Amino acid sequence: MRIRSPRGLCLSLGTVVVALLMGAAPASAGLTPYWLGPETGNFGVHDLTDNGQYPGATCTYNGVELSKISIRRPVVYAFNRTSHTDTQTVGYRYILEYNDGKFSTTAYSDWPDAHLGKVIKATATDAANARWSAASYTFPNGVAAGHQVWRISIRMFWYYPTATKIDGKALQVVENYQTGASTETQFFCYSALA
Repeated sequence: MRIRSPRGLCLSLGTVVVALLMGAAPASAGLTPYWLGPETGNFGVHDLTDNGQYPGATCTYNGVELSKISIRRPVVYAFNRTSHTDTQTVGYRYILEYNDGKFSTTAYSDWPDAHLGKVIKATATDAANARWSAASYTFPNGVAAGHQVWRISIRMFWYYPTATKIDGKALQVVENYQTGASTETQFFCYSALA
């Protein structure tokens, strides 16, 4: 049994106070960022490579109409169950979602699903992430008609004790989209370029 010294407790409390003064909000306040969806069960370290320099998805247009979305693969590690290296099957699928003007950029909200990609599985450890290919969705007839904006959510899975029994899940929303050869990113894929 490890006993924490009063000094260690003071340092910990001091760190919390400084974090709160600097604007960090406690997770229990219900202020989850809009790009983080729910997490359940036993899940490992995970993230999306998704920023202004390396956007999480690319919007491809056929003229001015959206025709395809290419999705960058997520980074997923196994759940750390033991003091040794843990290995397990992990997976992900993309979810193509749409919206017609009612969306939040302050809290996670579930958008209607337009298409569920197939689950892609690979092996990961708690020291090395899974290696898998990226995914893409091509709109039927080459055009994304009927809705204003489109986004991608990535659902990640951890399987245990078999490669078919889901033991944990996490969801993240892609928040940076590249449009063709442009170096600028946007928050969604628009159905048509202005």
